[in-house]
Amino acid sequence: MPQDRVYIGFVRRRDDKPGKYLALINAAEDAIFIVDFATGRLLEANPAAQRMFGYSTEEFTELTQRMLHPPEAGAEVDNLSLQLNTTGRELASAASTR
Repeated sequence: MPQDRVYIGFVRRRDDKPGKYLALINAAEDAIFIVDFATGRLLEANPAAQRMFGYSTEEFTELTQRMLHPPEAGAEVDNLSLQLNTTGRELASAASTR
């Protein structure tokens, strides 16, 4: 798997105001996604993610986080999502992306 990209899990509480982190996320040079971990669906992607992956905002919302990883990383992505849903803890991972 390519080692030049890593997946970093960023978790926010459901009761956080939606725009609370918006300026930080949009200014970042790294790809950042807002993910519904219950479904794996991508809710938002910052401009850096759009540049890196070549998808528009609308296209990202049709994807799941698993679709951004190679098939062989699927089990790891599923395990991270399960851990988050089970423990509610913030996670960071080095799962490679496509």
